[in-house]
Amino acid sequence: MSFRIVLLASAAAIASSANAQVSTSTGDTDSPPEANASSDAQSEDVPSGEIVVTATRRNESLLDVPISVAAYSQEVLDTKGVKGIGDLSRITPGLTLTPGWAGSTSISIRGVSSGIGAGTTGIYIDDTPIQTRELGAGATSTNAYPAVFDLARVEVLRGPQGTLFGAGSEGGTVRFISPDPSLNEYTGYGRAEVAATEGGDPSFEAGVALGGPIVENSIGFRVSGFYRRDGGWVDRVAYPGGSVVDENSNTVKTAVVRGALAFAPLDGLTITPSIYHQKIVREDTNQYWTFLSDPERGEFLNGQALKQPGSDRLTLYANKLEFELGGVDLVSNTSFLVRDDISLADYTHYAAELLGAPFDIPQRIGALGPTDMINRQRSFTQEVRLQSAGGSDARINWVVGVFYQNARQYAEEYVRIPELDLLSNTLFGAPAEAVFGIGNLPGDVSYFSVDRARDRQLAAFGQVDFELLPRLTLIAGARIAKTKFDFDNSQGGPFNGGPTGTSGKQAESPFTPKVGVNFEPNDDLLIYASAAKGFRTGGANPPVPTQRCITDLDALGISQAPEAYNSDSVWSYELGAKGRPVRSVQFEASAYRIDWSDIQNSVGLPSCGFGYIANLGTARIEGFDARVSVNPLLGLTLDASVGYTDARYSSTILGAPLANGQRGIIVAEGDRLNVAPWSVNLAGDYEFPLGGDDLQGYVHADYDYRSAFRFGSPTTISYDPLDDRRESSHFVSARVGVRHGDLDVSAFVTNLFNSTDVLSRTHDTLGSDLLRDVTFRPRTLGLTASMRY
Repeated sequence: MSFRIVLLASAAAIASSANAQVSTSTGDTDSPPEANASSDAQSEDVPSGEIVVTATRRNESLLDVPISVAAYSQEVLDTKGVKGIGDLSRITPGLTLTPGWAGSTSISIRGVSSGIGAGTTGIYIDDTPIQTRELGAGATSTNAYPAVFDLARVEVLRGPQGTLFGAGSEGGTVRFISPDPSLNEYTGYGRAEVAATEGGDPSFEAGVALGGPIVENSIGFRVSGFYRRDGGWVDRVAYPGGSVVDENSNTVKTAVVRGALAFAPLDGLTITPSIYHQKIVREDTNQYWTFLSDPERGEFLNGQALKQPGSDRLTLYANKLEFELGGVDLVSNTSFLVRDDISLADYTHYAAELLGAPFDIPQRIGALGPTDMINRQRSFTQEVRLQSAGGSDARINWVVGVFYQNARQYAEEYVRIPELDLLSNTLFGAPAEAVFGIGNLPGDVSYFSVDRARDRQLAAFGQVDFELLPRLTLIAGARIAKTKFDFDNSQGGPFNGGPTGTSGKQAESPFTPKVGVNFEPNDDLLIYASAAKGFRTGGANPPVPTQRCITDLDALGISQAPEAYNSDSVWSYELGAKGRPVRSVQFEASAYRIDWSDIQNSVGLPSCGFGYIANLGTARIEGFDARVSVNPLLGLTLDASVGYTDARYSSTILGAPLANGQRGIIVAEGDRLNVAPWSVNLAGDYEFPLGGDDLQGYVHADYDYRSAFRFGSPTTISYDPLDDRRESSHFVSARVGVRHGDLDVSAFVTNLFNSTDVLSRTHDTLGSDLLRDVTFRPRTLGLTASMRY
């Protein structure tokens, strides 16, 4: 689809919304002011009942922000049954989360994906970025995401946010914003839930939050605790044989504790230290073996030889300082992140496939491959901002700041095959030392990789909004940064062909500008246009063992993998509108084009199990997203959101010339990036009185859709005919409940029609018969009780 067609589609959505002569409530933003209160103070410029967002680092109504933003209060998240990032991506067009193996995920906004290298989507807890870099040969380092409990709101900012949010927000930003302690009012929130999943174990949760003044107008607090158990529904079975070894093995447990204090020692000065701690325990993988399972009959079977548990602990220490200096606000955020993600992976079948043997031989002879995956983050972040305090009526609004981060990551992988000699003798008639040139290392280690990386950033940024004429505002912003990346790696063991290692450094000075214009024809309509640059830092590759991978390297026409890869960047051009044409209609729509240059991409070496990252060409992404909310009848709200993303490579990348003069195709022009073109969310809410004082009934229903798409091309070297397409996915949920004052009791069903659509697939090697899939949790029914006061 050309950019002109996209613009026309968006304009049509705007026009149809503006011409609708029905009344509205605000859909996903229709909640009481206390539910919508941000971690910053409620702005006096924002009408009561409208959600406040800080996407531009100041308080604004969602309808006044010249950015494509999806924002959800805690009350709306509860109604929609959102428990985590997977549910959030399901209801937010443009946001894609792809689950992987060993608990890993890949997240993208508008098709700018981050499956490798540094992140392209900023993940924030309040003002602290916590996204991670994909590191290590096992590629299991993955982002952490906060549980959805006791949040002021969640904001999804679509499009590059490099000016105000830095290099980690090349495609967009997801912000989980906590409620601040109050100095003058007690508030509380509690939620409990029980649920049953078809063919699975029960699930339950309980959480409570309380906050208020300790000393009126001087000291306040906010504390919360939350625990959730998601019962498993995938059975681990003996293979071959089929008997159940561990029923419903993929249980997940989540525990969260947060505490914050607010001190106001002087007028206009507030200091808020906080601690957020989260622990997630995965008892086993949620992947099931395709050829063993029958999803239509509710049979999800995993034939791995070993259970694959994991534990992810995250602690964030933060201190926020806000000081009103008479027309200017000073905001400082200091934080330190400690995270340890440790899991056990099963390489039993993968090891055999890398040696050219059927995947099931090691399991038959007892040559198992337990693998320790250890990923750690240690990150210090400091940001200081000065910003105008004039509000939306001021002719000039501005923000300037400095940002510093020192982020360390550690990734360790240890593959242990105690019976490697048995496997080697079975396959080759000789012990491991004779086949590989080296036997197991101490501790039965058949392969290890230890990676250490440090990313440092120092940046200055600023943005000015200037009202040139009444209702016409110009925006100009920029971020200038100095980034440094240090890396070292050591590898060894028989599967590596002996010891190898490397180290290196990289430094860059990215400049990410933004320009825009806003026009408000009246108080209920905003039209905006913008151009912005996004940026992602480069990095280094672990060494690829040449002897082990000579066949794959020869196919690419190279003798060794590159030691490093460079940064990539995007330019995004967006045209949008949002507003309330009549009291009962609210709409938002935007059309965009993104040009992505020097894309960091993975080059797999399938026969040896290694790979590397390289800068592979360019891509063009065109699309639009739109949302309209209407209220045709008293108490009835209808919500529709749609997103379209046409993301394709715009150049062909060839390998080096082979001996016969031919060159293999690594990336083909026109290949689609791994994102569904269409995403749709339809929702309806109906509230009705039940008699008596303050007794309300309500019904909510959601439908979520992602279209089918094909990725990869048969002409490319890495094409996998068994993993080149995703079918469309459909997901329906519903809730019916009663509200009485502060109490809300409801019954719900998720995955109403028991969809088994495949969300992701893992195929270890191109010649393997073993495919592992991930799908939605089966139909689940439950009861929820919550209270806010």
